[in-house]
Amino acid sequence: MASDYAFIINPVIVISIGVLLYGVYLMLFFSAIYVLFRNRGVQNQHTFHLFTLVTLFCFGTTALVLNIVGNTGAIISSFEVFNGEITSAAQGKGKALFLNILEELVYLMYSLSNIAADASLLYRLYAVWGFRKRVVVVPVIISALNNVLAILDAVIRFKVVFLVDGPQDQALSSSDTFWIESTTAMTSVFMIVNFVVNALVTGLIAGRIWWISRQMNAAYGRNGSQKKYKRIIAIILESGILYPVAILSTILVGQFLPLCPNLFSILAEAVGIAPTLIIVRVAMGVNVDVVEQSGSQKSGYNSGSGTRRFGGGLKGQEKDLTLRFTPGATSDPVLNITADRELDDDAQSMKIYDDYRRRDFV
Repeated sequence: MASDYAFIINPVIVISIGVLLYGVYLMLFFSAIYVLFRNRGVQNQHTFHLFTLVTLFCFGTTALVLNIVGNTGAIISSFEVFNGEITSAAQGKGKALFLNILEELVYLMYSLSNIAADASLLYRLYAVWGFRKRVVVVPVIISALNNVLAILDAVIRFKVVFLVDGPQDQALSSSDTFWIESTTAMTSVFMIVNFVVNALVTGLIAGRIWWISRQMNAAYGRNGSQKKYKRIIAIILESGILYPVAILSTILVGQFLPLCPNLFSILAEAVGIAPTLIIVRVAMGVNVDVVEQSGSQKSGYNSGSGTRRFGGGLKGQEKDLTLRFTPGATSDPVLNITADRELDDDAQSMKIYDDYRRRDFV
């Protein structure tokens, strides 16, 4: 019996989930904007993060509005058919064209949102890995090709809509039929590659931080800080994995519930929530310092500078190695990894230090 009203129930469920998710997104977005304006760090990075967050929010909002209008129009049209107000396909062709255009616009908004989100995620990977181009070159190429595929898919979808539901009745050529059949495959490929890339890059970011924490603990022998690093990794994984989970859920719903309306508007929100949530969670008080400001250590800690001095057989100068999320009033909520060290040959022979330079995260 419920299947008789699926044309009402399914769109209402999708709209309800989208509105509920948007309420959460709205709070996170304004919190993140407040954090970025309050904690100004490096100007270029601050501008980049602000631009990507606003762009993602605008695309997500547009996708939600288009989805609400489209699903509402679909429900109204279904009632008109049910009540006998529309008795032929020709009568409903104009409305079908309009509703299908809205649906493809939602997909376009999602595709554009994904480009902005990929840029943010890849920059995060680039920063955490010490701005090493060789680390990001493969993900960048795959992401770029995948996003080009998505835009091409969106363009073809518009062409298909006008061919099938356009005002002019015309026979479909063999090439038209090919492109119509190709859109489904292109969308599936885009979604699967998107899932793999986002999951892989998120894992690379978390793995890099885990490796840095091991190196620091080996160098400083301060295993108590491991819990703080675990909090950082938890933020990366918990927030970053939201989008891949949303992609996987959409793929599964599309496979097992073919009558369900498309979920691209929800994906357009989910893709923006992940980076926004990371910034907000960082600003809520995560603060990691491997080198704590303490003068009670007997192994040569400088209480004024908070840095450890290596003496004895080492002739090296003062070293400073920190990894922190900084939510303070004078810092941008970014992950800073700094190391200023001048080790002599004896210290270098220990092979327990990596050469870290400043990296900005989030």
